[in-house]
Amino acid sequence: MAGFQGARVSLTVIAVLIALWSAKAAYVFLAPLTLAIFVLALVWPAQKALQMHVPKVVAAAVTLVGATLVLALFGFAIVWASGAVWSNVAAQSERYQLLYQSVTGWLEKNGIVVGALWADGFNVNWMLRAVQQAFSRMSQFTSFLMVAVAYLLTGLIEVDAVEKRLDRFSLGSSAKIMLDTCRTTAKKLRTYIWVRTVISLLTGFCFGVVIYALDVPLAPQWAVIAFVLNYIPFIGPLIATILPTVFGLVQLGDPWTAFVLFSTLTVVQFVSGNYLEPVLSGGMLTLSPFVILASIFLWTFLWGIYGTFIGVPIAIAVASFAASSPSAAWLAALMGAEGPERDPDAIPEPPTTA
Repeated sequence: MAGFQGARVSLTVIAVLIALWSAKAAYVFLAPLTLAIFVLALVWPAQKALQMHVPKVVAAAVTLVGATLVLALFGFAIVWASGAVWSNVAAQSERYQLLYQSVTGWLEKNGIVVGALWADGFNVNWMLRAVQQAFSRMSQFTSFLMVAVAYLLTGLIEVDAVEKRLDRFSLGSSAKIMLDTCRTTAKKLRTYIWVRTVISLLTGFCFGVVIYALDVPLAPQWAVIAFVLNYIPFIGPLIATILPTVFGLVQLGDPWTAFVLFSTLTVVQFVSGNYLEPVLSGGMLTLSPFVILASIFLWTFLWGIYGTFIGVPIAIAVASFAASSPSAAWLAALMGAEGPERDPDAIPEPPTTA
């Protein structure tokens, strides 16, 4: 018996590794598909409401156009804000190089020796080239988004029919459980994006006000960057706090102002992340912080920048589906989610006897 259990665990680990390798290899197919499913879960209630007044095709077209416009506006804001900051940094690369040299010199005086290879090889021009290459890859998102929009359009047309087909099965069946779990997962994803959007808007606004009050240039752009990065739990807020602090230090040359800026932005992030977010989510999106960080790093490794943003929604979906199955409830518990999620109207299974 013990040998059987050990073999089962080994096979499970191998299956997970194969699935992750397949996800990385099939990025071109799976990444836009996951984006389409994620957006579909967000916009489906809007289309369902529209279908009560207009034909299904018209409702799908209106919903698709609305979702595309939101994504386009989101992308435009990112390009506008990052482009302005990039131009400013590129124009003052020498000042950033001097700042780096002064910081490394201070660290070495205090017994913290920077690696020779890193110290000799690093320079701001190298960093700028790396960032420029990252921005050039953003052009690849055009084809990525086109495929995702195609998936989304077909999904908007088909989802109602699929739901009706699955509803034909009796209560308690696997199809019924899967349909209920899909609805629960979609609800959680809508709650997640709503909470992150509200928190990101508040954080971005507060960042803009603080940066403007301290006379740091490009306050609106930094507010937009903070808004975008706040969609990435833990890592995004940290980056959104450090970047404007370094920028303000270089621009103003005043360490005290940079310290005040960093401290104030940290307080804003702490209040929004530890007080406002739990209140807004109502405990519905409970996940272990370790699972959140692991999901972000894992999907960033597999799918790059897109994986950074989609990692947490994927973890929410995995936890939701695991919680719906008694045999996988332990996985949901390890992830910090709630126990098995059952349809209250489902017919309970009869007890088994030895």
